[in-house]
Amino acid sequence: MFLALLSFILDFCLLSNPCLPQPHAYPASCRVTPASDSTKATPYTIIRTITITGNKKTKRRIILRELDVHPGDSLLNHRIDTVLLSNKNKIFNTNLFITVDLSLQNKEGNVADLHIKLKERWYFFPAPLFELVDRNFNEWWHQRNRDLTRVRYGLRLTQDNVFGLNQKLELLFLTGFINQYSLSYRMPYIDRAQKMGLSFQVSYTQNKSIPYRTEGHQLDFLESEKILKEQFSSAVSLRRRSKFYDFHTIALSYHQSKLADTIPQINPLYFLDGKNTQKYFKLQYTFEHNKTDINAYPLNGSIYRGSIEKYGLGFFNDVDMLATTFTMAKYKRLGRGFFADVLLRGRYLLHQRQPYSISRGLGYGNNLLRGYEFYVLDGQHFVLNRNTLKFRFVNTRKELGFIPIPQFRTLPLAMYFTFYFDTGYVSDRFFTEINNRFTNRFIYGTGVGVDIVTYYNMIIRCNYALNSGLEHGFYITFSADL
Repeated sequence: MFLALLSFILDFCLLSNPCLPQPHAYPASCRVTPASDSTKATPYTIIRTITITGNKKTKRRIILRELDVHPGDSLLNHRIDTVLLSNKNKIFNTNLFITVDLSLQNKEGNVADLHIKLKERWYFFPAPLFELVDRNFNEWWHQRNRDLTRVRYGLRLTQDNVFGLNQKLELLFLTGFINQYSLSYRMPYIDRAQKMGLSFQVSYTQNKSIPYRTEGHQLDFLESEKILKEQFSSAVSLRRRSKFYDFHTIALSYHQSKLADTIPQINPLYFLDGKNTQKYFKLQYTFEHNKTDINAYPLNGSIYRGSIEKYGLGFFNDVDMLATTFTMAKYKRLGRGFFADVLLRGRYLLHQRQPYSISRGLGYGNNLLRGYEFYVLDGQHFVLNRNTLKFRFVNTRKELGFIPIPQFRTLPLAMYFTFYFDTGYVSDRFFTEINNRFTNRFIYGTGVGVDIVTYYNMIIRCNYALNSGLEHGFYITFSADL
């Protein structure tokens, strides 16, 4: 009942529009050939065969898994463009291809072949890394005085599409402000039916500087020449794709951390009770229904996601919390280059006591209320609502012939003017003594900006915002919505 009510609210806010989804920069590079006039002769077209070209590495079955069209199927002629667009987007969302082309060819009467033309991405990235360790670029630029020592650098070795099966292997070696070494491997399908997937990850991290508390909604860091915190984590997850757009995931992870004695002395709540060690298992179940056109930057469709997380399974008695979170988002094309989206996200935490180490409200990751880029709002429960109106004023694709590597020659570019109004609420009863300006009250942020969508799902957001504290500023972020 609650989810149905929320869905109704989101649909109402977006003024449901029957227009068909239209691609932005990414799917614009995935052309759909319009149905010819000859389709008017009969009410339907039968798909005779499906041919695929351009998949030099990717196995055919990985591509066919995304289709809801099969040889022998009949397509109503007035829905051909819609069906091809939907299937094109699903192939593109595998993140295996730069461009995707779907067209009907060799038409004889009411029978035709479906042809899928692909251009594969570059799959091996031995990428040198130079990353900021702060929450976002704005915090580093304004509050950390553009300190170049607050970076981590090293090498990330990423092999996408291992064996042509969309598997992913990643090795990470980082040093500098943070030392981190990790290994992860993801197999989207491990069964013949291509419904079950498996992944695992292991990571070890050393910190010589950590945020040990939040004061005035800003992180206080302690720095040392010695290691202040060591963390080890491992995780395994099993995912089932029950339908085209529905995913169920169960993940079990183990977390172990050790602090230098200095940290619990100045903040006994970091691990609770002045402890300098923390160990716990975490069990999480997530359901996601994702029916958007392009996952990286949706313009049409909807997402529903809910999860239950149990911190601590009774083995170590260090942590005992149960959290439920939900996300609902609607994206609509309004016509004439205008788009709108509404996002609603929330968390409710059942607990006895909450360690500061895993206290996360708004301001972390994608849980950001625009206009509050400088702040973190620690708490147990929160609600976040983001509302955006967009106008696309650039939508193009360029072929850069001077680039020697074919996978980097195609430059998609889309730009959007944005107007937004965000609201939020963080409920807190543990950290209010030194963080009470924005918690336990409704807050808002509003402003205008420009979103840039380009190479390999890169998103750059430039915003000018005003928050409920009447503070205003210009902010740059590089994160997606979800």
